[in-house]
Amino acid sequence: MQKIQDGIYPAGGRLPSESELAKTLHVGRSTIREALKILQRDNVLTSFNGVGTYINEKYGLINNSLNRLKSLGQMIKDAGYQESECDIRRYSMAPENEWANKLQIDEDVFVMERTRTADSQKIAFYYNIFPASLVGDAIGDDFSGGILNFLEKELGIRVTYAISEICVIDQTNERDRKAVGILGPDVILLKQLHLNKKNVPVFYSLDYLKSDAFHLVVKREI
Repeated sequence: MQKIQDGIYPAGGRLPSESELAKTLHVGRSTIREALKILQRDNVLTSFNGVGTYINEKYGLINNSLNRLKSLGQMIKDAGYQESECDIRRYSMAPENEWANKLQIDEDVFVMERTRTADSQKIAFYYNIFPASLVGDAIGDDFSGGILNFLEKELGIRVTYAISEICVIDQTNERDRKAVGILGPDVILLKQLHLNKKNVPVFYSLDYLKSDAFHLVVKREI
């Protein structure tokens, strides 16, 4: 912990392996392993299977592996912050061509816009886009919380995976400009299609993330 506080292992960086730490600190690997567990429990570190262990930074990094599907609210909580939401809008509309193609539908869509906060700091803004026939009136004005949990518990629909695209912001796009207006100029866009175990699209999302608040990791294999 002292080496983290002293900046020898900087926030946002990856820790050396257990064996390297044991050699550097002149202790056994079992001691290192137990210390890492404690620091992960205290939200100082975040570990990703097959990728490594990273040092969290207050208001700097919410770590998440793109190999694992996790709600944004859960990501915020796991990083040790108080999560909340604001700027909520719900409406129905004809789908944009991209949405209709992704969802494989020929009907209106139900859209929910939300801004997510971590300890009152705005860090994400997103659109969740559903086939109107899927959700009906289930998402009311009092809705809050995670979409994945809601779909499974209230509608019996379980999302099992998502296909994600990391995109650059297009300043000519109205939705992108709105996100920048809320979060600031440094924004990452994740376009995500969520599907069930039968490979049927459930919903599409445009997730705008404040780039200095997230550390996204993906494991790539040969």
